[in-house]
Formats: sequence, C-alpha cells, structure tokens
Amino acid sequence: MRFTNMILAAAMCGVLGIAAPVVAQEKGAPAMDPAMEAMMKAGTPGAEHKMMADWVGNWSVKTKMMAPGAPPMEGTGSAVITSLFGGRYFQESFKGDMMGMPFEGMGTSGFDNVSKKFVGTWVDSMSTGIAMTEGTWDAASSTFKYDMSYNDPMTGKVKRGKITVKVVDKNTHVSEFWDEIEGKWVKTMELTYTRK
Repeated sequence: MRFTNMILAAAMCGVLGIAAPVVAQEKGAPAMDPAMEAMMKAGTPGAEHKMMADWVGNWSVKTKMMAPGAPPMEGTGSAVITSLFGGRYFQESFKGDMMGMPFEGMGTSGFDNVSKKFVGTWVDSMSTGIAMTEGTWDAASSTFKYDMSYNDPMTGKVKRGKITVKVVDKNTHVSEFWDEIEGKWVKTMELTYTRK
C-alpha cells in the first residue's frame, strides 16, 4: 500500500511539474521551458490526425484470405472506429468471421508527431501477440503504406509484413496484407471497408 502511495505521489509531482510552466505562462511569465514546449508540440493533433478522423464511424467489411494455389476464402464482418483522447488516436473494434471461424480484433492507430510516421497496434482472438505497424501516406496514390512486424508462430521469430490501405473515398477503403514467401511478396488478405 505504501508503495502504491509513493507511485501516486510521484505521478502527481510529475503532473504538477508539467502544469506549473503552463499556468505560469498564462499569467504572462517568461516563455515556456524548451522541454515542455517540445512535449506540448508532440502531443498536439495535426493535419494527419484530422485525416484519420474521416474513418470514425460504422463499417461493413468484406474479407478475403489468400493462399498460393488456393481459391480465396471470403467472409464478412463489421467494424466500429472511434476517436480517443481528443483525436490523438483511433480505435477499431472488428467482429466477423475469418477462415470460417468467429473472429474479433482491435486496433489502435495514430500519427506520431515525433517520428513523423503513422503508427498502430493490432490484437485479435486468434493470437496472443501484438502486431505493430509503422508507415507513411502517399498522396499521389491516396494510399497508406505500412511495414508490419509480429511474432511468427511457425518460427518463433519476428516476421515482417506489409500493409497498404487505399483510400477510395470517405466511404470506402481497401486494406491489403502482404507476406514474404520464398523471397517474394505475396498478398495474403484483402479487406474492403464500406461505411454503413
């Protein structure tokens, strides 16, 4: 209990330490500390966050799973995308079927003002690991291009993948997932989102 109180006290000191320069500045005191100014800038939503806010809403999803030499396995689902923490992050909750089985997943995405990259995480009902993504926006093709990393259950090692998200319009986007198989990038999944 004492340890918990110490953590709480330390957290409060941190909050007060951050808040004090802001309050002082509002009263006409000297300029904000450079470290605090950098933190405020890093935590302020910008144009990229506004662009991602277009995805907030309810979606119908058509899924296709692909494997070399086999016909695609098609399925359906639905997704709800919500805004978190004043538009700094976006959360997707997905429910549907995948490979003929019930499937649920949840992703968090955003834009990191420090790295200047779009970032995300994904967890679901068919794994126990967390997939990580980092990517950029290509305005010419209206496409997000992500690199993905996750723990491969076959090898026990980190595996790399790629995801592209083509923004057709504010009501439609298509996600494609690519894995490296025998030295070649192969599309393994396609998700088409249509706003309800």
